[in-house]
Amino acid sequence: MIKSARTGWLIAWVVALGELGTATPGAAQVFGEAARTEFFGGLGVRVFYGRINNTRLLSDGESIANPNGPRVFVNAVSVALVYGLRPGLSLIGVVPSKGRTLKRTVDGGRISETDWGVGDITLLAKYRLYKRDSFSSSRQVGIQAGLKLPTGADDLEDRQGVRFPQPLQLGTGSVDYELALTFTDFRNRLVFTGDLGYSLKTEANDFDFGDVFKYDVAVKFRLYPSRYGDNYPTHDLLLFVEVNGTVAARARSDVQTVADSGGHQIFLAPGVQFFPLENVILEAGLQLPLVDELNGIQLGSSFRFRSGLRWIVAP
Repeated sequence: MIKSARTGWLIAWVVALGELGTATPGAAQVFGEAARTEFFGGLGVRVFYGRINNTRLLSDGESIANPNGPRVFVNAVSVALVYGLRPGLSLIGVVPSKGRTLKRTVDGGRISETDWGVGDITLLAKYRLYKRDSFSSSRQVGIQAGLKLPTGADDLEDRQGVRFPQPLQLGTGSVDYELALTFTDFRNRLVFTGDLGYSLKTEANDFDFGDVFKYDVAVKFRLYPSRYGDNYPTHDLLLFVEVNGTVAARARSDVQTVADSGGHQIFLAPGVQFFPLENVILEAGLQLPLVDELNGIQLGSSFRFRSGLRWIVAP
């Protein structure tokens, strides 16, 4: 049986570690980032749906029994826009809408509570530092910087009128800052991408989520066509696999460190991308946990799913 004093945090903290991400329309990865910028005057639109199931109870990274314990399910439908201000500079905005369902036992019975609404908007700029093209290959390096604005609700209450813990709110209430180094390497039928990023969290409502370091690598293979001929478009079909990692610092509530927060997670993410049209991409990926070294007692993800559509609009 879990001590009641810790229950609120193990319910809540999966949300802080389990956000669905903001990979942009020009990215080669589904869950991570890449260095490609939009062409001058071009507009990219990405609409995606994401699902996170947080059902595994962990104690210092080890699974423990949780037959009647809490479960958290996160759904998100987000829209990302990217505009090519210059050939090597893209401006990006991401507007998420989120639904979070909390299932828990109260007075011997199971109850379910759901909140849904607009989350925190993220504004980013991606600048291409380096690009070298050759026949059937291209190598690019970029830097991406931005900030997250406190547009989501951060004062939601449960049915008893008790304010949800901060990590269960739709918004954090804080202005946070992001910086990432991105990389893309095209080699005929293979694409290699990766990124290293850091999120600086600030305090709001006497709560600080703790900074997050992230890293992603991906390999993509063009299954069809094996080679390009005279027919265009070719309706490309690509398979990919990503490795996505996050290292989160412990949170602070008032002046106290939250013991059951933060940690290191690594996910393996296979997926597929298909071009039904030359400027449209359909995609889907599934994140499966490889490492769940979470601090204290927390809920871990059983899986994370994302599917979506990208549409590149010519000027």
